[in-house]
Amino acid sequence: MEHVTPRPRRAPAPRVVPVPSPPGGKAGAFAARHGLPHAFTDYREMLAVPGVDLVIVTTPNHLHAEVVMAAARAGKHVIVEKPPCLNLAEADGVGGAGRARGSALGGWLLENFSWGTSFPFDISGDMSNWGSVFLINVPIVILALLAGLLLVPESSDPSPPRIDLAGAILSMATLMTLVYAIIEAPSRGWTDQVVLAAFGTALVLGAAFIFREMKAGNPMLDLTFFRNPRFSAGVGAITMAFFALFGMIFISSQYLQFVHGYTALQAGIRIMPFALGMMVGAANSYRLVAKLGTNRVAAMGLIILAIMSASFAFWEVDTPYWVIGISIVLMSFGVSNTMAPSTDAVMGAVPLAKAGVGSAMNDTTRQVGGAFGVAILGSILNTLYSANMADQIVNLPAQAAGPAQDSVGAAVSIGAQLGDPQGQALIDAARSSFVGGMHAAFLVAAGVALFAAIMVYRFMPPRHLGGHNHAGGE
Repeated sequence: MEHVTPRPRRAPAPRVVPVPSPPGGKAGAFAARHGLPHAFTDYREMLAVPGVDLVIVTTPNHLHAEVVMAAARAGKHVIVEKPPCLNLAEADGVGGAGRARGSALGGWLLENFSWGTSFPFDISGDMSNWGSVFLINVPIVILALLAGLLLVPESSDPSPPRIDLAGAILSMATLMTLVYAIIEAPSRGWTDQVVLAAFGTALVLGAAFIFREMKAGNPMLDLTFFRNPRFSAGVGAITMAFFALFGMIFISSQYLQFVHGYTALQAGIRIMPFALGMMVGAANSYRLVAKLGTNRVAAMGLIILAIMSASFAFWEVDTPYWVIGISIVLMSFGVSNTMAPSTDAVMGAVPLAKAGVGSAMNDTTRQVGGAFGVAILGSILNTLYSANMADQIVNLPAQAAGPAQDSVGAAVSIGAQLGDPQGQALIDAARSSFVGGMHAAFLVAAGVALFAAIMVYRFMPPRHLGGHNHAGGE
């Protein structure tokens, strides 16, 4: 009779159940509600505690594959939350789609509900009639406030601090003064007394803001957060990405409208492919982060942005739209692969109770970076455009020469009224001068993005740092 040795039974594989994150990240309450024996917020605790065979993992940095492997070795079962960066990526994708639709909506409003000032020459083609674009935000903000009040769950700080009113005033005054100086410099001159005074005032106000935040008991912005390299590098990456992005979109919109001759609505529609790159890139960035780390993915996105910014510098007066459209999609793809991982890095670097500060910092850096991008890149473009147009306006009437030198939109509108041959010569000169200034602005944007990529790759840790409980879990 043949003896048969029974095969050893294989240990059951760990049970891994993906679940969405519990509200507020309260893993303990989630475990209790579902009758689970225990819950940890750090898989390293799981490995050290015997007798616990099920763990809720709340990692913020795509460590799920690592956690599952560790659980298998330890004979544990794991419940893995949905990666927070996936939520951030989804939000960034939706935000990108909203920005693209906003371009088209803004164009439609400018064509149908706009008003401007009166000039001896009709320069309505110039971007001087923005009223409706601003007013449309009023009902949108009201609806957003009501929706937030009714739908967003409460997540307040258990010990809410007093509002740092002085810090808020100083920060707003600093930014407004600095942006004013940058915008006024091309027309007044960079050595103009008003411009220099504005730069000096911004410097003093900025120093006062930093001093205030360092000494305040409850600062609006806790500057100690910047000691965490993921926080500071994430903030820097977002700021520089939006610096390049907003400046390039601002200039590209004018390029399509005044160089290619599209209406405001047509130009807005042609910016909309921006949403495609944002949605594709943001929705998949978390997978790349899981394999490569946050710093590599964010740096890769910035390098793509730098390459595409440099490629924009090859656009000419007659560049076909299909080239422009593909370039915009690739640019937004790069931006999206920077935004979601960097946002996750910032949110995971602040304590859970200060998640609102992290979120506010994300939004603030986007807007500040965008504002400076529009101001600085726009100023570079305007300075070079005005210099190139100086010899082209000498034969124009005095009331037309100033507007034509200050704005390509005004020059195109005035040229259309003058008629051939003088009018067409003015239009051609204005478009050529605009494209020349645009090239320089895009190269500056490329340089900024490349510098940011190097800094992020060098200084941002690829994974969340250990320590106290973070907003995204730890």
